[in-house]
This record gives sequence, C-alpha cells and structure tokens, in this order.
Amino acid sequence: MAQKLDWSAWRHGLFSEQAVINRNAEDLEYVEGTLSAVQATVQRQQQEILQLRATLIGVIEVLHATASFDVDELERAVQAAWTGLTAPPPPPPAPAAALTDPYRGLPAEPTPPPVRLVLCLRCGRRVPAAQTTITENGEVCDACA
Repeated sequence: MAQKLDWSAWRHGLFSEQAVINRNAEDLEYVEGTLSAVQATVQRQQQEILQLRATLIGVIEVLHATASFDVDELERAVQAAWTGLTAPPPPPPAPAAALTDPYRGLPAEPTPPPVRLVLCLRCGRRVPAAQTTITENGEVCDACA
C-alpha cells in the first residue's frame, strides 16, 4: 500500500514533492483497488471454468457408461460447436441508401403528398381539392362556383 508523506516533511522543505507523492499515492491506491477487483474476478472465472470442465467430463463419462457413441463423431460435434461460438460476428447491415439527386449527390426533394381528388356536384368532374369551394350542398369546383 502506498504511503503518504506527513507534515513533518514540510518542515524539511519537501512540500512540493509531498503534494506530488501524495497525488501519486492516491492514484496507486486506486490502481491497487482495481487490480484486487480484477484478481477476484479472474479467480471466480477460474473456478467457474473448472466447474464447467468437471461437468462436461461427468456428462461424457455417463454417456460412455450408458450409451455407445463414436468418439470421432463427438470430436466433430465439439469442433462444430467451437467454430460456431468463436466465429466472428456477421458484419452490420449496410445503412439504407439515402434518396439523392443522381447528378449532384444532394438530397432529393421530398415527394409531395398525393393530390386528393373531389367530385364536383354540379359538373361531375374530378378536380383537386385545392381547386374547390365548399358550399351548403357540398364541394363544387372553382369553375362552377
């Protein structure tokens, strides 16, 4: 464990070095704490791997005792499982192509909403809704209004 300097060092003209040493001691304490946590994690993982190995060996021994199977077939199955587990992940999907102007590479103009057509009550033609007038009897085209 890192030791910090006390105030007695200040009396001997080591004040600036004391601040640097204390700061480094604090950093070292943090690293030591982190290292202890990592070591504990590694120890737990080692125990878990040992438990998994023991379980797998036990399963294989039971299979040998109760059923006959081909050892080469087991090796192939283990190799296939290992390949599946250690294969690199598939590449991420390509981003969707943005609609762009094919000549300049600029974003294309957004498409306007579809035009709503309305049946004129007087003449019976279909006209865009923007070119109609609403009357008490219904919508009438601007030509008939």
